[in-house]
Amino acid sequence: MSKIRVYTLNRNNMKRLSLAIIFACCTLTVAAQEDGFRVNYQGAKPTIKDFALAYITSLISEAEECDEEGMSLYENLQDAIKCQTKGLPLEANRTLTIDQKNGFLVYEHKYVEHLGRIEMCYWNETDGKHKLFACNRWSFENGKLCPATNWKGYHCHYVGR
Repeated sequence: MSKIRVYTLNRNNMKRLSLAIIFACCTLTVAAQEDGFRVNYQGAKPTIKDFALAYITSLISEAEECDEEGMSLYENLQDAIKCQTKGLPLEANRTLTIDQKNGFLVYEHKYVEHLGRIEMCYWNETDGKHKLFACNRWSFENGKLCPATNWKGYHCHYVGR
């Protein structure tokens, strides 16, 4: 016969539990705040281009965990945004789709049998002062996903004014 240990919560245990929960929440809040980046923009509000350029700049300046292929793809996206802003055509193996109204961007760079794809988007927070920015990078070889070179899910950042 196995025994089950039952814990009761008395006042001291409740205080310890409450303090642990508060500490954990504060730690998560600070970690989320440090993960953000500053977006410079002109006009009434930032666009997805502003978010993309700021994010790429933060990746390059902080040398965040990203493989060489990933950094090259981000730098190519940065060049593509600048070309499109100046009204210059992109190279034939690159496509850049920007939905300014909905805050969404997709960039694809094809070379030989490889395709690199970056998706970026942002959402407005209810307070009107903060944004949630997400980025995902995919790599395909011969039409098949290359899991070893992909990030694990979306990278989300909380961005304030």
